[in-house]
Amino acid sequence: MELPIKQKTNNQKNKLWQQRHLIFQLVSQVSSRQPNRHGAYLVENGDFPGFTSEQRRAVALLIRSHRGGFPNFAFAAFSEPMAGRLKRLAVLLRLAVICERTRTEADSPAVSIGVREDRIDVVISAAWLADHALSRSELGWERERLATAGLTLTLSASR
Repeated sequence: MELPIKQKTNNQKNKLWQQRHLIFQLVSQVSSRQPNRHGAYLVENGDFPGFTSEQRRAVALLIRSHRGGFPNFAFAAFSEPMAGRLKRLAVLLRLAVICERTRTEADSPAVSIGVREDRIDVVISAAWLADHALSRSELGWERERLATAGLTLTLSASR
């Protein structure tokens, strides 16, 4: 039986995050068309030692929901508390994908995120928003996508 994540040592937690990061990198290279769906399929149906079936399903759902339409219906396969945690994690991943589009440290915005139930409050540098029109537009679209899933995304600019 595997220990719950809270009872794992820091070394065990680091190893789990490293494994999950490697899986994410692998599936992002699988297909240029709908990589989130292909990656989710591979993780959910693949053999990944050290991951329980439920963990694989959770990671697959995070991979599937990190871009594109928000698959709100897919969270129903989990218990209500777990579904809520996975939704919030998926939103954080989606915001990270938008804000880290260039994948360079020098271009990373200063971001503050607060999450309460079905509300996500994002405060982001006004200068960064002014310099990144595509990301600014994407954040607006993301607000609309999340609204259809019953989530409220508020965006504020900081000075």
